[in-house]
Amino acid sequence: MSGYQSRHSGSQNKQNEWEELSDHENMIDENDIEPDYFIDRANDAVFIPDEEGNNKANQIEDRDDDLFDFETEVEVILQVLCGKALELARIEVIEEQECTDLAKQKQQYKKVKEAELIETQRMEATRFRKTNETDRRNLQLRTSNAVRVAADKKVAARNTSKNFLGLLKKNTLGIMNDLGLLRKRQEYQMNYNYVPTLLG
Repeated sequence: MSGYQSRHSGSQNKQNEWEELSDHENMIDENDIEPDYFIDRANDAVFIPDEEGNNKANQIEDRDDDLFDFETEVEVILQVLCGKALELARIEVIEEQECTDLAKQKQQYKKVKEAELIETQRMEATRFRKTNETDRRNLQLRTSNAVRVAADKKVAARNTSKNFLGLLKKNTLGIMNDLGLLRKRQEYQMNYNYVPTLLG
């Protein structure tokens, strides 16, 4: 018994020793590791082989009951089966909980993504409206400038032609008046036919 305690305590001391890891490059990210299903159960018993050289013998008592006690022998097997079934059931519950949490995270991510998409579309529509308004105002400004320049050119051309044609009209009328082309027919005949004949 003392040997078992010394060996068991020695194995516990070895298990409790901590060693700092130095190989950081080959370490795996914790996010990529599958979840560890924690099962609260007793530690495995330490196997201690019997000493060699001892003789073995069976003690058979003289009694009516059999040597094989079914309830006693089956209890260990039932404990193992029940423990394994409970362990698998807990693992399934943990997996279902993880699936539920993952579905909730996906739904939340989908909502956030849809909200961001709607906000992006709204911002794009606003930018498109502003761009169209800017282009429309620039076109309107260019059109108004072109109309104003054309009107200024027309006014300048009208004034230039008016001044030039006004002088031309005055000079032409003076020349025609001097030539007698704009006089009345009676006055023309009086001055060029009757008066020279009277004087002669």
